[in-house]
Amino acid sequence: PVSVAENLFSAEFYQYKHIEDARMIVTRSKTYTLPHHLIEHVDFVAGMSDFPAQNSHKKNFSGNLKGIYNDTTPDVIDKAYNISGYVSKNSKNSQAIAGFLEQYFSPDDLKSFQTQYNIPLKPIVKVIGKNEPGDPGMEASLDVQYISSTGRNVDTWFVSVAKNANGKQEDFMTWLLELINNTDSPWVHSVSYGDYEKTIDPKYMERVEQEFMKLGVSGRTVIFASGDDGTSCSLTHGGKFEPMWPASSPYVTTVGGTVSMTECWDHSGGGFSNVYQTPAYQKHALETYLKSGLAPDDKYFNKSGRAYPDLSVFAVNFDIVIFGIPWPVDGTSCAAPTTAGIISLLNDVRLNKGQSTLGFINPKLYELAGKGMFDITKGSNHGRIWCKGFSATNGWDPASGWGSPNFGLLKSLVLD
Repeated sequence: PVSVAENLFSAEFYQYKHIEDARMIVTRSKTYTLPHHLIEHVDFVAGMSDFPAQNSHKKNFSGNLKGIYNDTTPDVIDKAYNISGYVSKNSKNSQAIAGFLEQYFSPDDLKSFQTQYNIPLKPIVKVIGKNEPGDPGMEASLDVQYISSTGRNVDTWFVSVAKNANGKQEDFMTWLLELINNTDSPWVHSVSYGDYEKTIDPKYMERVEQEFMKLGVSGRTVIFASGDDGTSCSLTHGGKFEPMWPASSPYVTTVGGTVSMTECWDHSGGGFSNVYQTPAYQKHALETYLKSGLAPDDKYFNKSGRAYPDLSVFAVNFDIVIFGIPWPVDGTSCAAPTTAGIISLLNDVRLNKGQSTLGFINPKLYELAGKGMFDITKGSNHGRIWCKGFSATNGWDPASGWGSPNFGLLKSLVLD
């Protein structure tokens, strides 16, 4: 009962109705306190005085680029990134898709997709949390199908967290604790979700970052999509860019989108964090870009922040199967699982040599400084027509990162 919470937190709860959307009603207290003896043991309390954000990150599944760019299929990806039909062989290899916001997948659709594109038939080996096969969503369908198209024959999990946190946003903490508390958690995790940095409680972010670090040092790679709104400039704040999180986290690998082997997607998320400072592994790359003269005026972004993406792959006209029929999908949600599967193949190469999995790959990626990558040098990620954007250029940039992976070269470069 509310009365128990009021007594426990010395709070006074009321129901609040949104002034523009009367259907949105939340119960909140303007203030609350914790018992003194518990304060040092609590990182954050969610759902007390925070209100749901109205501009959470939404994916674009309209397929509105159909006819402008060629279809992206598993065969196209295999040839473009020099994968050459590589199939994972090591039984210890594993990967996972994160599912939020009641996004589910259909095993039948996955089988149809794999059959259509001559991918080794490999069902999801483990589902944690809720899945409704009869109610598949675009996001989850895309994710499971394309991680299996690049990470061929890798054991794949689907880790689903249906409940929300921070209002109507993804419950990343519950997802992470599930992974941390399971010693068999897969080695690579693909996540196609995120929110604007400014909408998240800083204490919540801080605790989530601790869990990201734990995954990295345990040999696990966490891949996040960079977002589908370019630099997300805010007209109400003088055109300043709005970074996405967890894409802006220094402890995850963030993947942007491209439309070809040389050009970035104009809606691919990218920019600089307003919360996290530039990590050491990234400083030289950022300094080089900022000196190039290609960046917009730094009044629009925090030039001392963690910059993203770290790399980019195709993000438009992906063919998926949903409810048994083909459907085109756009977005960096396409890029994240595609990249995650490639990382799994690199793990396979290492495991077969008796080496550990890659884990947190950013330091290695920036150490390579573009080696083993196809450089993206054209386009910008302005997103909305009235926004400024970062231009792609030689080397690292906030529109495409280091570019796209060349698996044929990386499989030797990642070995100890």
